[in-house]
Amino acid sequence: MPEGTGAPRDGVATGITHRTMDAATETMTARIAELELRLRIANARSSANLAMASAFRGEHPDSPLLGDSGERFRCGDRKTRSRRVWEDAFDRALRTAGIADPLAHRTS
Repeated sequence: MPEGTGAPRDGVATGITHRTMDAATETMTARIAELELRLRIANARSSANLAMASAFRGEHPDSPLLGDSGERFRCGDRKTRSRRVWEDAFDRALRTAGIADPLAHRTS
């Protein structure tokens, strides 16, 4: 390559070798796999919790936890007392994780 063009003479413009890039790629690939596993486990827990809540509602339809909390969703539907327990725990967990606005991350 011509001098003064900024083009690399040895094929490595930044000083980062292919070996370094390969190692970084391996590290990132392993981290992605770890995070994907954690996400799958979290999704499984969520599915299990939904099944447990559904079974509870079916077996204990008159539970005070299924009663009206006096609050409403934005759409106007009533929130049960158990929903308020869920929201409080969700918000607390996200705030503990450093997320200032948990409401922005709720699905409903």
